[in-house]
Amino acid sequence: MGVRGLTTFIANRSRQYHESYELHDSYLVIDGNSIASQLYKWHCRCNDCFGGDYDKYANVIYTFFQLLSDCGVTPLIVFDGAYEKRKLKTVYNRMKNKIGAARVLNAVSEGTVSVFPLFLREVFVDVVLKLGLKCARCDFEGDSEAANLAHSLQCPILSYDSDFYIFDVLYIPFSSMELKLRKNKNFNYIACEKYSVDKFLNSFGGLDKIHLPLLAVMLGNDYIKKSTFSVFYRQLKIVKTKGNEQQTLIKSLIMWLKDETPESALRKILGRYKMENRRKIATKVKNAIKDYEWGESQICSDFNLDPVKQQTTCISVPNPEDIEDAEEQEEEDTSENSAEEEEEEETEEDQVPDVAVRKSNNLPDYFRENFRKCVYPSCFMDMIVSDTYYCLPQVEDFSVEHSHKICFNILAAIHKILTLPRKRHLKCLARQARAHIEGYKVPAYKKPVPNLSDLEDMNSKKSKRVFLGILNMQNNMFEAFPRSWHIFLISTKYWITKSQSKIGLPHIYSTVLCAIIRNCVDAKVGFYRSTKSFLSKYSSNKPDVTNPADTNDVTEALDNIDLNNSIACMQKLIHYFQMDVKMKSNVRLFDRTVVHHFAEFQSCLLHIKYLNSLLNRPFDTFLISDFYDGTFLYNMTTNLAKRTDLKAYVKILLEGCPAVLSAVELIVGQIEELLASDIKQHEPPKKRRRKKKVRKEIVNERDVMIVESDEEYEFDENNIYSLLSFINK
Repeated sequence: MGVRGLTTFIANRSRQYHESYELHDSYLVIDGNSIASQLYKWHCRCNDCFGGDYDKYANVIYTFFQLLSDCGVTPLIVFDGAYEKRKLKTVYNRMKNKIGAARVLNAVSEGTVSVFPLFLREVFVDVVLKLGLKCARCDFEGDSEAANLAHSLQCPILSYDSDFYIFDVLYIPFSSMELKLRKNKNFNYIACEKYSVDKFLNSFGGLDKIHLPLLAVMLGNDYIKKSTFSVFYRQLKIVKTKGNEQQTLIKSLIMWLKDETPESALRKILGRYKMENRRKIATKVKNAIKDYEWGESQICSDFNLDPVKQQTTCISVPNPEDIEDAEEQEEEDTSENSAEEEEEEETEEDQVPDVAVRKSNNLPDYFRENFRKCVYPSCFMDMIVSDTYYCLPQVEDFSVEHSHKICFNILAAIHKILTLPRKRHLKCLARQARAHIEGYKVPAYKKPVPNLSDLEDMNSKKSKRVFLGILNMQNNMFEAFPRSWHIFLISTKYWITKSQSKIGLPHIYSTVLCAIIRNCVDAKVGFYRSTKSFLSKYSSNKPDVTNPADTNDVTEALDNIDLNNSIACMQKLIHYFQMDVKMKSNVRLFDRTVVHHFAEFQSCLLHIKYLNSLLNRPFDTFLISDFYDGTFLYNMTTNLAKRTDLKAYVKILLEGCPAVLSAVELIVGQIEELLASDIKQHEPPKKRRRKKKVRKEIVNERDVMIVESDEEYEFDENNIYSLLSFINK
């Protein structure tokens, strides 16, 4: 939820409120949504402008959980579910800000502007599930559930959310954690800091803990705005302190609350509003305070843990009619909030958690269980309770339609399966021209689909038929490929078929080559994305490689890629995983069209992955981190697009690693054959015409005459391929 300004207030006084802590041999509740973002932001050296380097991000996540394991820490990861209606304005504003950032992000602004990639949370969840870690997804907001779990187990909680300064838990701010293994004589540990709520309260003369929820509500969070209390703040006695206006307000409010009980404070606050606004504000305060109250953890059972009964602490919100009017009230028709409050008034149908929880409780047991186990994404619950899907903004070409439009038919089918027998249209919030947000009414999916109850007992064969039918595919044409590749290749076909862009051989070669490196080469040489690190283990000397046996079997061709071929491949291609230095200073070198192509591809991969999970996974689970590095795909595609004879160039590029070349040619050849009618014909760049003046001269005392000429000549790079090949030998 986030309490406005509180993180900064406490961070500026961390010596007062934080204590050194050695994390080891214990449970650790992890705020999954928060830590997924923080690991990416602070520990992942990715290029956001290319859409997402998921291999690098996954490596950071694996390293993080390995560190916890080395210290005997058992993580319990809690993820958020659907958005609550009262948070939608916050969601909308964040989405708008992200669209604005995506619009200006390029190779030059990289590092100063940040946009989280589309699969950020998916990759985090994928790694958690692959490692078999304990996790649970809440139906809605997960902060209070995570806090209750930590309080019940008396263990620390890891997050970077100021709400945990309000909960009475052992809170470790992620910013204080040093991701490094430390040792003493008895155990391994991670050095970090824990927040002491008692130190915080004692620094203000012993403020009671029961005041903290009211403090959070008054300062404003995702559910209630600070401006709601503007009339009260106008008469609040200001206590001077270092910092900005919000920092001053925090201290002033704490000092005022010290001499009040929560009930007396609420009476004085609400008494300054006329009755109509008083009722609305009292309802908002009551709902917001509930989120900070202790209760029995509902997710202990998801972790196979016995909940501990806790004493429930409640703040009683006075009845608005029983409150005496203050001497100075808001003036008639001048309230800053009256129009806004009128606009935000909720109908009975929109109440959360009432109707939304009722809808979620009516779901089949198997669906609820899968949702809680993170088999399904949180957006499924949004579709069920509000018929809404939030299209996460991507870096793309803002002069054309947004990259998610390509998947509206898939989303309509998913929504129909989730909501049958209800007949309501799905509303997709997505980017419009000029970086605005628009609600798109997605046309209903017209073909018959199973409902949720039908899916529980549906066999794999029938699920596969439904899956392919939604994608307008008669059969799985990629049976000859490894099972883990099927979703990747089906998504590739859908992308090529549905995209209005020119998706051709440069894109296909790039995606196939990236997939081979991730699935075969990295498995042999280890994970390296820095040239310096790679060469420190493997010298620049060319390894001895042997030509693989001829084969038409894709799995066999991939198995033929041995260590020496892998080393030779990375020697040639590792720099494609890094941004060209020239791009960082010249925005004209950044091709947003290519980025848009792959933004569409990511959307296809994401939503086809969602469809596969909903239909009980008729195909193997797709892990994007095993196939996708945005920087590599961009660099390789722009390089290949410049080549006149693409296939001849690839032969030269990979001639030092024949097993990799053989696998690439086999896979691309089969894809090209299967999708011949859909792949856009590669259009070689126009030949450049140059003028060149050359003087007569003698070179190195040899009688070699270079004739001076003003004639124009055509430059054709194909003429030099045979020469380059000879020189390399």
